[in-house]
Amino acid sequence: MRVAWVELDAASRLIDQYRDSVLSFAEQNQTLPQSALTAGQADVTVLLDAQWELIDARGTVSDLERDAILGRIALEHAAGGTLIVPSPKSP
Repeated sequence: MRVAWVELDAASRLIDQYRDSVLSFAEQNQTLPQSALTAGQADVTVLLDAQWELIDARGTVSDLERDAILGRIALEHAAGGTLIVPSPKSP
């Protein structure tokens, strides 16, 4: 049961860290390419690359959230029933 708890805790922390750094950066990185495109300083591929990075970061967050949910299921299975354990934060 301890292993399941440690895995759930690690998954939850990783989600928070990823959301605060990589996802946040990808979201902020949308404005610069849009401005450069509007000003004629860049072509549409720069904007599309930034959008792709954001989509990829969101996909990774979804994968991490899935892993946390599976970790919670494993913990409840190890404990033999439903537990009141904080869920990972929602966006």
